[in-house]
Amino acid sequence: MPETARACPNCHTTLPLGASFCYVCGTATPPSIDRATGEFVSPSGPSLSLDEMARRLRRVLGASYDLGDTIGSGGFAIVFKARDVRLKREVAIKVARPEFSLDAQMLQRFRREAEAIAALRHTHILPIFDVGEGEGLAYIVMPFVHGESLKARLEREPKLPVPLARRILLQAADALGTAHEVGLVHRDVKPDNIMLERRGDRVLLMDFGIAKAVDAGIDGTSGPLTSTGLVIGTPHFMSPEQAMGERALDHRTDQYALAVVAYRMLAGVLPFDGPTIRAVLTKQLVGECEPLTRVRPEVPEALSAAIARAMAKEPNDRFATMDDFAAAVRADPDYVSEMLASHASGAFPPLATRETPREGAPVAAEDATGGTGAARGGERRATPPTHTTETGVG
Repeated sequence: MPETARACPNCHTTLPLGASFCYVCGTATPPSIDRATGEFVSPSGPSLSLDEMARRLRRVLGASYDLGDTIGSGGFAIVFKARDVRLKREVAIKVARPEFSLDAQMLQRFRREAEAIAALRHTHILPIFDVGEGEGLAYIVMPFVHGESLKARLEREPKLPVPLARRILLQAADALGTAHEVGLVHRDVKPDNIMLERRGDRVLLMDFGIAKAVDAGIDGTSGPLTSTGLVIGTPHFMSPEQAMGERALDHRTDQYALAVVAYRMLAGVLPFDGPTIRAVLTKQLVGECEPLTRVRPEVPEALSAAIARAMAKEPNDRFATMDDFAAAVRADPDYVSEMLASHASGAFPPLATRETPREGAPVAAEDATGGTGAARGGERRATPPTHTTETGVG
């Protein structure tokens, strides 16, 4: 008898076999939608049991890593905790789901995206230690972060204090702005992919390029997924142009998604929701959300206005750059008083306007224990994070 159901990889809710999103938690399984029919499309590649995936991964990794238990899962990947045997440090290994037909082009795209992110060296972007593939698996090795995802924080505390929400917004915007400067677009900004370190709630943005790499091979074709009329992403945080399946997504799609995250942090609810994924996508395209100041009156007008502009339906009506968005957030008169008060109390570390060194500037060099030392000159120092049991995955 043919199989008619599958389990959500995140909350394990029983779903129809063809479901691409869990109706309970919204996890992508995988996130692909046929624009012509409005139906969800499942990946065509073979699936593996978790035990078989772990066995294959151990063989691929060899003696370099001691593989532990799974610590997270999502529509795109499974995350394992591991120990780097040579450098004696905890790491997280994210493995792309084999259902995504890992052909040669996708593997090349996967490596290229990982290399680009590894080169950024930004204090609010989760670094990449290694990337590899074998036995039908593609994986990325990252630090193990002691902390939690923004999604987990919001599940405990649906509405964040305005100063904390603003700080998370600015740190994530700073990370995205740096990536945009070198032509990298995240494409799947959401609370699951924003990590908060246990010490000081420092933001660490993760999963750059995974959606884009999957986009190149989810249906086993050599061209991008959107060329076949399919769309990937997370519906509640998807920009209108992404929901329409546009191929040439630029940095402004990340700006929209981050503004939705900011709205969720401050309002305690999503700006666009509905009983079905189709309903959510329709609202993303044509719906108007309740103004933040009406949902939560203590949100400053300037902050609400900046978030509303970043969520404009037309990309040209948004801010030109992520830095412009951040500047509008900082322009709020309440921001200066918040920062002065928080710095005086020692509650928040200072915020830089850009953390990534420019060409020729000294950068932080990672040592064998996962800490850093100045590679040249010592003017800039950053402490690379260490991955969480609350790992967010795409």
